[in-house]
Amino acid sequence: MLVCMGGADPDNHTLQALEMLQGIPAVKHIEVVVGSAYTHLHELKQHLKDQPKAKLYHDLSAESLRRLMARCHAAVTSASGISYEYAAVGGTLFVKQTADNQAGIHQFLTSTGIAYDYGTITTVLSQGRAETTAMQLETQRHYFDGRSGERLLKVFINLSLSTTLKFRKAIPGDLYLLFEWANDPEVRRHSFNSAPIPLQDHTRWFQTKLDNPDAILYLAESDGKPVAHIRFDINDSTTALSYLILTGYDFSSLA
Repeated sequence: MLVCMGGADPDNHTLQALEMLQGIPAVKHIEVVVGSAYTHLHELKQHLKDQPKAKLYHDLSAESLRRLMARCHAAVTSASGISYEYAAVGGTLFVKQTADNQAGIHQFLTSTGIAYDYGTITTVLSQGRAETTAMQLETQRHYFDGRSGERLLKVFINLSLSTTLKFRKAIPGDLYLLFEWANDPEVRRHSFNSAPIPLQDHTRWFQTKLDNPDAILYLAESDGKPVAHIRFDINDSTTALSYLILTGYDFSSLA
């Protein structure tokens, strides 16, 4: 069992958890981790002198802590970043809210099944809920799947796009530009009607769209040059989305 109540733990929840765990027969060994800001180190060391099944670690590196977590089948942590770190490694997790700003994390972890509330630890460990623990591990792997890097990259790409691309509403002066794009061979090939569009028909269609309050036309510009057309056609409770991207334009270059 790992016990880690954060780097500082000013109220010494570490010692409180240690005393409670030492009374549970199912807990065979306890790995206690405290940080450099922990101010109760002397008191904790004194307590551990007569506790052979507990071992103290002080101010571990990130890699050393990860390896220690991997050796522990279960953990008691504060509802803080350390709880996320243990859930990413995987194991039976009990979280305790030790500060007001941990309420959100505690609620998320316990409501999703990633962790048990600290108050249930005696019941859970005494009953040996293997099936429930397996479900907890599956839930942890769902939320902590090792793909955060991919998702963060997408976020940064979208941020880059949002700062590089500028959107504006279409104006009458865009008539010939959209006429040219609409008659692009690739656009026509993927359209319901693949025949070229006469300018007269396009002009009538374009003016109708501009006059219709339920039709919203945008142009996306990169470096001041139009590169895409987006149209929303609203019909009661539904909206049809249409878009057209300039041939050869690579949006990934904006990232």
